Amino acid sequence: MGGYHCINRSPPSSPLCTQYTILPVIPKGSRQDVVSATINASYIWRNCEVSRLTKNMRLQSMSSSDESVQLSRFAEWIANIGDGTIGDEVDDAYNIEIPENMLIQDNGDPIDSFAQVIYPNIEQRIEDPKYLQDRAILAPTLDVVDAVNDYMIGKLSGDCHKYYSSNTVCKSDSNGDMLGDVHAPEFLNSIKCSGVSNHELNLKVGTPVMLLRNIDPSNGLCNGTRLLIIRLGSYVLECKILTGHSADDKVLVPRLSLTYTFRCTCSIQVSTHGQLYVAVSRVTNPTVLKILFCSDEDGETNSTVNVVYKEVFQNL
Repeated sequence: MGGYHCINRSPPSSPLCTQYTILPVIPKGSRQDVVSATINASYIWRNCEVSRLTKNMRLQSMSSSDESVQLSRFAEWIANIGDGTIGDEVDDAYNIEIPENMLIQDNGDPIDSFAQVIYPNIEQRIEDPKYLQDRAILAPTLDVVDAVNDYMIGKLSGDCHKYYSSNTVCKSDSNGDMLGDVHAPEFLNSIKCSGVSNHELNLKVGTPVMLLRNIDPSNGLCNGTRLLIIRLGSYVLECKILTGHSADDKVLVPRLSLTYTFRCTCSIQVSTHGQLYVAVSRVTNPTVLKILFCSDEDGETNSTVNVVYKEVFQNL
């Protein structure tokens, strides 16, 4: 909220936001805490001008009349998911059915089921930039992200190089000895949470990775840039840029202090309010959207829970 309130001390502006997607993250906060942290709950909201976006700009690639109708229906379905106007209400959420053509059948190994559909023949096509640019797997938790990435790296040939983060307390701290006793290396190595890289990073030649730091934005090396590993060194990686205006350029990415510069990106995390909307709205063509539900004790299912906090829409 503090970032929003800085607007109140700046020249007049019209902030752009959408309440369909992920709301502010309040660690251990309740639903009320999250809703209270949104911009339209702030005292500055009365001074903001609301501009309504009515066209899905990602879905503008089809030309024939039949494709346009299909695109229009898909865009409406996405909007209804964001509004929480479809599905049966269950415990402050909505249970909605996913169209049959978007579902992936679980063959008993959920990760393998997804990999066979999203990344077919990855061993032969790993050096094809277009192949890597056009696909990604979204997962709800970091544990699933790590499991998918480990599986996909295992599909690649060649030796696996392991890179480790620092796992000792800074000696310059006046309480360094005491902190070292409390925060043992085994504890530091086990930390896995959003915003903190895992202690161990496994990479092979041909692994797609994503930068987590701004290194050289003018040459395309910024947070979110996707790259392909070409060579692995102890303290530097040779990569080929896959996205942006510098695509196909070869670059050297150094290992920076305190945290990794990169992480494997076959799978990417999404979560919380608006999670389903975020996932289904990433694609530019409804025919390439695929969703997998793991089989449970009740058997296979074609429905999922859509979490929408409708109170955030009240004064929009």
